[in-house]
Amino acid sequence: MEPRDLKHLAEEIRQLRNSVDELSQLLRTVFNINSAAGPTPAKRKKKPTRKQQATKKIEEDESRDSLPLPGKHF
Repeated sequence: MEPRDLKHLAEEIRQLRNSVDELSQLLRTVFNINSAAGPTPAKRKKKPTRKQQATKKIEEDESRDSLPLPGKHF
């Protein structure tokens, strides 16, 4: 390839990159995307903290220890 062909190709590549950048910006604007990284992955459900687990266990123990309702026989 001759140098002028390479210069021409380099200019075309620059123009294509600019076009891609403009399209990316437009898509981010239209779809309200904060970054070009794409959609955020699904968030994992957080495990309950030790305090939450302890509170839940205490509540379960209390409900088990309470007297059954009248008329209910187990």
